[in-house]
Amino acid sequence: MKGKPIVFTKIPRYSFFIVLLCSFSLLTTSNNVLSFHQTNEDSIRFQADLFTIESDADFISYGFPGSGNASYPYIIENYTISGNYQYGINIRNTTKHFIIRNCTILVDNGILVDDTANDTVTIFNNTLGSTYSGIRVYNSNGCNITSNLCIDTGLFGIEVKECSSSIIDNNTCTDASESNIVVTSSPLSNVTNNYCSNALSYGMILQQCNDATLINNTFQNDGLEIQEAHSNYQTYTVLNNSVNGRPIGFFIKEDNIEITTPLYSQLYVISCTNFTIRNQDFFSTDTALFVFNCSSIDIKDNSWNYNDKAFLIEICTDVSFVQNTVALNDEIGSFSVLNLEIRDNYFWKNNGEGLRIKSSYEILILNNTIANNVFGIRIQSSRSLHIQNNDIIYNSYFGIEFHLSEISNIINNTISYNDGAGIDLDNTHDCIITYNYFVNNLDYGVAIHSASTMNFIHHNAFINNNPLEDSQALDSAVLNTWFEEATQKGNYWSDWAGSFAYAIDGVVNSADLYPLSELPVYGEENPDIPEEPPSNDGPRKYAYYGFFAMIPFYGTIYAFIFRKRRINRNRKV
Repeated sequence: MKGKPIVFTKIPRYSFFIVLLCSFSLLTTSNNVLSFHQTNEDSIRFQADLFTIESDADFISYGFPGSGNASYPYIIENYTISGNYQYGINIRNTTKHFIIRNCTILVDNGILVDDTANDTVTIFNNTLGSTYSGIRVYNSNGCNITSNLCIDTGLFGIEVKECSSSIIDNNTCTDASESNIVVTSSPLSNVTNNYCSNALSYGMILQQCNDATLINNTFQNDGLEIQEAHSNYQTYTVLNNSVNGRPIGFFIKEDNIEITTPLYSQLYVISCTNFTIRNQDFFSTDTALFVFNCSSIDIKDNSWNYNDKAFLIEICTDVSFVQNTVALNDEIGSFSVLNLEIRDNYFWKNNGEGLRIKSSYEILILNNTIANNVFGIRIQSSRSLHIQNNDIIYNSYFGIEFHLSEISNIINNTISYNDGAGIDLDNTHDCIITYNYFVNNLDYGVAIHSASTMNFIHHNAFINNNPLEDSQALDSAVLNTWFEEATQKGNYWSDWAGSFAYAIDGVVNSADLYPLSELPVYGEENPDIPEEPPSNDGPRKYAYYGFFAMIPFYGTIYAFIFRKRRINRNRKV
């Protein structure tokens, strides 16, 4: 759940029910009041539906006025429905035109419409406060859902699925436990003039809705979420929508754009080149910044606060993320980038990762503060990382976690006071870990798990890590080295007895053969370590999309190769 400042105070849950129930006493006697209160005699009706219409003939059986044609549809209106019903109004498998209007429905599911003929459904001016869902319409092309009020619904306010050419207009949906409005697999739909606020997840989601139109929608403390393949985004028309009083930016195939004045509260940038995003304040929305299939992106001097997801930067090349503040978000989001620079940022108190890298290549992470998050840095299926001069402190789990990754330099970082391991390597190889300070991590300073090989750990300081055990490091793989062979110098261990090797926990019985008696000082032995990603693997070997597709398997293949070499070596012996 996104954080909300005082100026956007959320009305307590269920208070809307109190207002609605008080207003019922003022309704005129012309309304049809159908409240149901369960007793022992009628308990068999619990979880039944009040109005169930499964054929055109059922409209007549209930006695609804109308003839079912376009000029005189069946009309279901002015009902107040409450009690232990599964559905208030349940209509399916019909071909006749009908209107549901001016009803107040407070049951598990308010209105369900499924599998009706094209252009026959109108749901207008109803009030719903259902414990599960407000309005759901499936397989009903051309449905019209207009001017309804959905308050405090349990899962979502309005859901429209497989309903092409539909109209969702002028509805107010607030405080859904999941999403206020969900539209999926409904191309050519018009979603206009709706107001969404305070959903626990998303204000509005659209997915697989080619050629949809989104105009004049207003969001308060939530926002717009469009989830598509990159070629489908360009079919959308997105105009004049706003979050917290500021516009939603939507840029597709626009090059050489600079956004430098504080303007947007939510921003989509898709298939763009040479795009600059600066000085924006992304506040209390869903995915605040979405950058997809872009190149040469400069993101600098922005802030993210209290968002469901701060940003998502996927399948991009040449991205610079510099001097930003990312704090107090439910989720940080992630980078999937070829050639990425993350420098001089402040990642603080996010309810997830401080920083997440996945399926990325050639990454520089330099001079960042990553503090008080659930995780510090999480790296998955990535290679050629250079992580230097960062403060990674007071996170609830790992400082840095590597999974299925390779060829990384981790140099001169302070990785301290984390509740998990300082660095955790899982199925990760060819890392060089030097001149880092691991201080007071509750788990190991460095933990190496199975299938993580050819890692080199030396000239680090391990001080008071893993205080309840005998060793400050773990090695459960082989072919990892805890000292520099050329100089015969290892690491500083605060609990080293001053003689013999320092024993490393783990089944392979690793040891630092040359512990240091003094704290290592960065620059004394290697003054010219470059602040660039390692380049010892030559030119880029992978086509861009091929890299993103293949890298998750790379670590596993490497581990298999090393295991086979060890078996052959043992056979020779």
